[in-house]
Amino acid sequence: RRTMEEIMMEIVDMNHNTNNGNESSISERENNNIEAKEVMIDVLREEARAGTPKDLALWSCIPDMLWKEININDKLKETNTNVTTSVRNEDISRWCNRGKLAVETLDWLNWYATPVD
Repeated sequence: RRTMEEIMMEIVDMNHNTNNGNESSISERENNNIEAKEVMIDVLREEARAGTPKDLALWSCIPDMLWKEININDKLKETNTNVTTSVRNEDISRWCNRGKLAVETLDWLNWYATPVD
């Protein structure tokens, strides 16, 4: 069994960077990728109330609006991390489709949605 957080980390996975074969760069890239994923999930949760696969699935027909809503690249730049990842509209679309697939595959994900204040 996996937790919701683990599933969301898989959904927002993105590997824009290529490996140059250097072991230290692989480790650094993985750490940056984890930091970036955590920031992205927080931004999705806080800015758009889209912190679960079910939430992302609901955005799957209008991912460009979600991308504009969260302004994620500015949020990534504001963090005090070494994150150099840039999120594109296509990435958001991919995440929404992955969320949709996750909900279709794992029924229990339908039970959870990000609370709206």
